Amino acid sequence: SVTHRDQEGHVIGAHLDVGAKPRDGDTIAWALTVPGDRESISVHPDVLRFTADGRTLGVVAHGYGGEYSDYYDVGAVESARLAEQAYNLAGLRRLARDLAAAAAALFEKAAAADPSSEKAAYNLACALARLGSGETQAALARAIAVGGAAVKQKAARDSDFAAVRAAPWFVALTK
Repeated sequence: SVTHRDQEGHVIGAHLDVGAKPRDGDTIAWALTVPGDRESISVHPDVLRFTADGRTLGVVAHGYGGEYSDYYDVGAVESARLAEQAYNLAGLRRLARDLAAAAAALFEKAAAADPSSEKAAYNLACALARLGSGETQAALARAIAVGGAAVKQKAARDSDFAAVRAAPWFVALTK
């Protein structure tokens, strides 16, 4: 529950953030916010449940602010999006610490969780390029297939690809 306060410190509402992190992750990726109202002091989850097919996480949140503020709200997030965000954030944390191999493994999980994620595919290509991996070309091609011209332009300027920038395959992909 996140409580909002005015300049004098009085509570003016709350909301519930729902997120995930890998078991070895150090930061939660917040993928869903269930809003509260201005009278809420706190909002907490009463129910967190995946659908029978596992594709969606639903949340029933209970907001409470005293005798006259007692309500429920519902939110949902696609499981694939939640997993992609958690793995992607954990990968970015590893990449920032120059742990490219660990980052690549997490980006691979992120891309598998949500194949439509441009960020996961691109970050995987970046990590593989830093490692000097022979899989960089295929990963960048996948990122471009998902993200289009914007990914081509970004890759052409990105320092992560410095070691392969002159390679004929890189020039062709980012043309």
